[in-house]
Amino acid sequence: MRKYAIVPAMLLLCVTMLCSCSGLMQSIGEKASLGQLDSLEAEFSEAGYTYIRADEAETNAFCESLVAETGLILKGPMTGKIEYQYTDSKTGEVRWGMILGTTGASDAKAIAKAYQEVVQIYGMEIDAKTYYVQIEYTFD
Repeated sequence: MRKYAIVPAMLLLCVTMLCSCSGLMQSIGEKASLGQLDSLEAEFSEAGYTYIRADEAETNAFCESLVAETGLILKGPMTGKIEYQYTDSKTGEVRWGMILGTTGASDAKAIAKAYQEVVQIYGMEIDAKTYYVQIEYTFD
C-alpha cells in the first residue's frame, strides 16, 4: 500500500518543482529585459534621440489593449515600453520606433508576428530579440 502512496507524492513534488522553475525563469527574464531596456534607453540618450519610457501603469495599459486588439496570449508580463524618434543625418529620413520589453523570446516573437499581421505598412521594420521587440518606421 505504501508503494502506491509514493507515486502521487512524487508526482506532486515534480509538479511543484516545475512550477517554481517557471516562476524563477520568468523572474530572470524580467530582470534581463529591464536591463536591456535600461541599456537601450542609455544608447538613445547618448545618441540624442527624443524618447519617452512608459511607466508601469502605461505599459500595462498598452499591453492590455494590444492583447484585446490582437487576441495574443502572452506567457509573461510586458516589462516596459520605449517610444523614440530621430532624424538620420545622412538621409534626412525621420525614424519613429517603439521597444516593447518581454520576459522571454516566445512573447517577443508573438508580438512581432501580431504586428506583422495587423500593421502592414511599407517601411516598417519589426525585429524580435530575446527580451524585447523593436518596431521602427521610416518617414520619407
